[in-house]
Amino acid sequence: MASIVVAYLLNSAVVKKYGEKAIIYIVPFIEETSKTVFGYLTSSILVSHFMFGIAEAVNDYTKVSHKINGRAAALSILSHSIFGLVSYVLYIKINLFTAIFSASLLHVVWNRFMLR
Repeated sequence: MASIVVAYLLNSAVVKKYGEKAIIYIVPFIEETSKTVFGYLTSSILVSHFMFGIAEAVNDYTKVSHKINGRAAALSILSHSIFGLVSYVLYIKINLFTAIFSASLLHVVWNRFMLR
């Protein structure tokens, strides 16, 4: 839960300052760092990412068009779970920094694709 609050506050600040480009290029690094570090500290990287995906799904479901809100919510859970799996595997195989950086880059690519 703490990762969600930290990411929300930081995301709000950078989006307010830098606009939509922040959603693509800065927000992924904030979110992946927050989810993975809090998951690491609580020994539950995968759970941290999954719970974050659920929180984002609820947000998406309530804020996007009724025509796509179900898909948007499902994609939030799926994408954050995948980012979590990447983070977890790379943390186990290499280290925490590599896990965060790699998942962040994957998240940047995802956001660019979704916001094109």
